[in-house]
Amino acid sequence: MLQKIIVVLAALAIMLTLVRSASAHTPIFVERDITTPEQAWPVGDYQISWAFYARLAPANAPQYYAIEGRAGDRLTANLEVPKIAGLENLRPALAVIGPGLPAFDAPRGLIVPEGYGGMLVNDSGATPRAQFDEPFSQTSYYRGPQLDVQLPQTGRYYVVVQDETGGTGKYTLAIGTREVFGGGDPNWAQKLRAFFDDAGQDPTPQPASTAAWSLPLPVFLPMWYKS
Repeated sequence: MLQKIIVVLAALAIMLTLVRSASAHTPIFVERDITTPEQAWPVGDYQISWAFYARLAPANAPQYYAIEGRAGDRLTANLEVPKIAGLENLRPALAVIGPGLPAFDAPRGLIVPEGYGGMLVNDSGATPRAQFDEPFSQTSYYRGPQLDVQLPQTGRYYVVVQDETGGTGKYTLAIGTREVFGGGDPNWAQKLRAFFDDAGQDPTPQPASTAAWSLPLPVFLPMWYKS
């Protein structure tokens, strides 16, 4: 009997280890508009290891995550793109904006509150594109840009995801490093499967139709020809 109990406890320990490794990042699925600082997703404790699964759309619209930062704290973030057909060329940039950060050349469309500075990183020149496989969930990703910043002041900061080329599609934003068991979306396994079902891209805008010009035009003959 004791041996059976030991076997069961060992199996449970292995299962918990696997579950813990699968949820090293606490998973959150972003399912609302976060395209302005006012609509930013509140991160909460940014030292905890979060993984935000989101869809970058519409085109040219940055997405904002709000952090109530403390001076001297380290803020880490990295961006990944699911390895899904259609997202091979999606390479969004990653930015942080906030008080005390240096002035920078903000991309078009990025809203920078008055008095804020920031920094922007991208991986547009990385060749070949780094990839990795997550064995427990059997999902694969393209690695993207990373941020590691010491916050200069106490105040509100924003981590921003933006594609300057107008690309749309799905991404995962990881913030923080401290693993906390439990929490996050209770339906994360089901939502993760749905997240990988499609690329989440907006249709490519089509040029205005010129079909009307393909119709036969009326023929005007000179008066002398009719006579």
